Amino acid sequence: MELPSLVARVVAKSVLLAALGVIVVPSVSAASGTPAPPAGSTSYYESNTDPGTLMTQGESAGDTSAQGLVILDFGRPALDGSIPGTTDFDGDFVSMSSVVAAVFSYAQGYLETAPPSLSLHIALGTNDSCGTAQPCGGHVCGCIDEPPSYQAWGAQLAASVEDAQSQVDALEKQAGDTDVVTIVAGDDAEPAFDPGYQNTYDLLAGYANAVGGFQPAMIDFGSAEPGYW
Repeated sequence: MELPSLVARVVAKSVLLAALGVIVVPSVSAASGTPAPPAGSTSYYESNTDPGTLMTQGESAGDTSAQGLVILDFGRPALDGSIPGTTDFDGDFVSMSSVVAAVFSYAQGYLETAPPSLSLHIALGTNDSCGTAQPCGGHVCGCIDEPPSYQAWGAQLAASVEDAQSQVDALEKQAGDTDVVTIVAGDDAEPAFDPGYQNTYDLLAGYANAVGGFQPAMIDFGSAEPGYW
């Protein structure tokens, strides 16, 4: 298993619940030759896509010289008419275009405050907390604004990640930044919420087909209970 996925799978659930960061690879102390305490970064369950809020989060990451992985979880997949988006953690629909703008604002805040020559991966996150085939109190339930096709939504997620990366690349080039910000996708995939693995599979397949392989990466920051998938 690749390290980012391993770190996210083992650490991120408790990390996000505590609003703390995903642990990054520790450095080695030149004096003692032993691993130094790992630095941290702060990940968020996002309750809105306000650019000012996300820029403040990014500035905080830059001020603390955050590196490694940051997860910005914008909630479960949703569709409002023909507009793709998510249902955020305030229960409101937010469009993918506003999610992209929010991720860009985070990256902008980070680049404006971080010391030179750092590297940060930002995961545009979603989850599999609702689906038409999922159990709900002994019966099958769906969710308001649920997308009819998780494959199509996964492709839209891919387009959003690539759009955010393109905007960040342009910003870095214009500003002459030596920091490197990489936008990836993230899924809080929990087997208990999709025991048949259908919606989760469709989303991942739609994403992989759209990107044409394995880049930009998809980070699994969900759980890994045995006996489901």
